[in-house]
Amino acid sequence: MSCMSPRRFVSSGSPWEELAGYSRAVVDGRWVFVSGTVGYDLRTKTWPPTAETQAATALDTIERALREAGATLLDVVRVRVYVPDRADVAAVSAVIKKRLGASRAANTTVCAPLAVENAKVEIEVTALKPPGRRRAPRSRLRDVIAWGRRLRGRPAHRPHLRLQPLPGPRPPGRFRESSGIQSPRDRLFWCGHLETTPNGCREGDRLRRGDPMRLMMIALSLLCALGCGISEEAAAAKDRESSKAAWALVLRVDGADVRIPLKVMNVLLFKDEEYAKQNPSVFQIEGSGVHLIGEIAAADNVDYGERWERLVNKMLTIKASGEFHRDPVDSTITLPGAPEIAVTGGTMFVEKYTGKWSGSEGNKTISGKITIRLSDGRTLEGTFAVHAVTWG
Repeated sequence: MSCMSPRRFVSSGSPWEELAGYSRAVVDGRWVFVSGTVGYDLRTKTWPPTAETQAATALDTIERALREAGATLLDVVRVRVYVPDRADVAAVSAVIKKRLGASRAANTTVCAPLAVENAKVEIEVTALKPPGRRRAPRSRLRDVIAWGRRLRGRPAHRPHLRLQPLPGPRPPGRFRESSGIQSPRDRLFWCGHLETTPNGCREGDRLRRGDPMRLMMIALSLLCALGCGISEEAAAAKDRESSKAAWALVLRVDGADVRIPLKVMNVLLFKDEEYAKQNPSVFQIEGSGVHLIGEIAAADNVDYGERWERLVNKMLTIKASGEFHRDPVDSTITLPGAPEIAVTGGTMFVEKYTGKWSGSEGNKTISGKITIRLSDGRTLEGTFAVHAVTWG
């Protein structure tokens, strides 16, 4: 018996969706199908003047639809681009490469007239969300129960049950034969795909007849599995809280140590392994009055295997500005008692990698020495320790 996920629909509020009765995106399981999207700016209700700016606007609309569907531009596997004027193909393709190049999606570009007046480009994408994304904690008990049902030789999800009395004479009692009411002593069994044993019982009936040892083993297994899951989450939360105190940037300013709490270091990943081998990955550090963006050499990419140990004894580059998943980021810092100031560059030398738990709720930490250059000509040195998380 298959269990199908419900189909979801995403709307962008476009006037053409109302006109033709369609959705901006349809979510079916891990698949996300995004309709052809033109470069009409739904916020300002205007048409950008060029094909290049319309392509960027169309991708903005597509990205919002994917985000609502639980996906990102990195999940895109198929792109179709329609451009009426052949002279605009190069400019549109440059925007597609900038926004979707990291996904290395299949692409078809066609020169053809478009149905909507003033439209200079139309883009359609298909995305496939990666498997294994963390489920909500409340599903853990349901999974354990399903596992316990399999141990007992029963399907993980309860099918429609048909209950019948076991073969044999009805024991005497207060109930009349014609009443159709079964005696409390009547045994009931599940009518399913169960094998009959030599003694005439069906496998699974022994549980109902009270096999105490097997019942006890199943109960202990369920309690152990559930308890281990809960204890893991509790241990991760405890370790994270103890690690938080160390996440900070400590700089030497005017002869005194200045401590600035840090929140997280997000490292942007690429799904295309060949692309990742040839291009540096981007990281962004956020903290209390701190925003830094930089790069990790292609040879040191941590990839989806969370190989943070690759960064030990390696130098990371801090840049004055850059893009993190298309969003522009400027490196800045706010020192105590001073206004925000721009960071023009710097380096981070990773000395240590610690922690056990991965993800945004984990405690994996990288630490070492840091040097940053400020726009007023000063160079500050110190140490850092920050929560390391992969993103993408």
